[in-house]
Amino acid sequence: MAAAPARTSEFARCAATVSPTARPRTVNAIPAVDRSIRCGHSDGRIDSTVPRGRGGARLAAARRSTRVLEGYHPMVEINTRNSFKSANFPDHFIRHSNFAGELATIGNDTDRLDATFDVVGGLADDIVSVSLRSANFPNHYLRYQNTRLVLSEYADNDLLRHEASFRSVSGLMWPLQTSFAALDFPGRYLRHRDMHLWVEDVNPHGSDTERSDATFDAVTPFVPTPQPLRLLELVNTSRIFDVVGPRAPMLRLEQRLVSTAQAHSDDLAAHPGLWERLLNNFPGHYGSDGGTFHDRISRAMGSDGNENVYIEWYYGQVPPPDVQRAFDFWKYRSPRHKETMLSSEYRCAGVGIGTGDGVVPAGQTGEGQAATFHHYTMNFHASR
Repeated sequence: MAAAPARTSEFARCAATVSPTARPRTVNAIPAVDRSIRCGHSDGRIDSTVPRGRGGARLAAARRSTRVLEGYHPMVEINTRNSFKSANFPDHFIRHSNFAGELATIGNDTDRLDATFDVVGGLADDIVSVSLRSANFPNHYLRYQNTRLVLSEYADNDLLRHEASFRSVSGLMWPLQTSFAALDFPGRYLRHRDMHLWVEDVNPHGSDTERSDATFDAVTPFVPTPQPLRLLELVNTSRIFDVVGPRAPMLRLEQRLVSTAQAHSDDLAAHPGLWERLLNNFPGHYGSDGGTFHDRISRAMGSDGNENVYIEWYYGQVPPPDVQRAFDFWKYRSPRHKETMLSSEYRCAGVGIGTGDGVVPAGQTGEGQAATFHHYTMNFHASR
């Protein structure tokens, strides 16, 4: 039986971010020179003025809310994962197969992945439209080409962004379900015909069959959202509800940043003590090769970006990583982390999580004791 966690160190957490510019500036963590308070409490406890439940409840309420922007009332919540059931063939779901959109029954794990999609801000206009990103090909989106719905890899061109953007409107057949209208062609809807998926003209006052073919029910996804994507969802939701003034654009998932963030989290997890190496007086940004996030992001993207990192450690029985804790720290306990998350400068991001063994850092209660660490990295960049 695993030993119970030490009372004063049930969890400890630290976070840091630094400016992508060469000029040092105030950053998203308390300077590491005062290590006893870097995590807010000398024993690593969460600040009692920011109850964990409060942040979670507020975020849950935000996610339950429907955006009301420029008169647009989307029927499917943005930053959520869903599967989509046909209104008139309730055992059939939207899915991709051989990179084509189909309506099909679901019978195995591959089918379930193919029929799961992340609803994200529209690639062409993330205020008045949504895009559907594949769960198992996370750099691919449903789009129409010559009226046929296909799954295409993201590319930086306006044609793809527009063909992959839809207005989620009240269902043409059943108002509490949804229909997807092409952003650039409001009279054209995603519909099934002969069990294939198309984007075609549909008469909102036409026959029941025609309207039913273009109506879908958003249901619980066959495959749950993995933790790294969940953090991206939380940050994007915050960019909708927590920005004063013009809203920041939704962060697009960028696979190159996913790779850099995951590699850095794994690097930190594999090298105990690496976290303690300071960059401009802040921990967590050096890699074992001596490089910093400036180097990692520039190699991946061709220019510099920014990075938020977060660490927590446990004794005894170790829970799985939970990105809600990282997000709550960044949002509620570090104004500069929040500034980074909400900055309109950034247009894409990637998240990585690594787990490894190590010893409690110097200056923390229990320093030098063996513990298990979760390392969270989120990289940001300005590329569309």
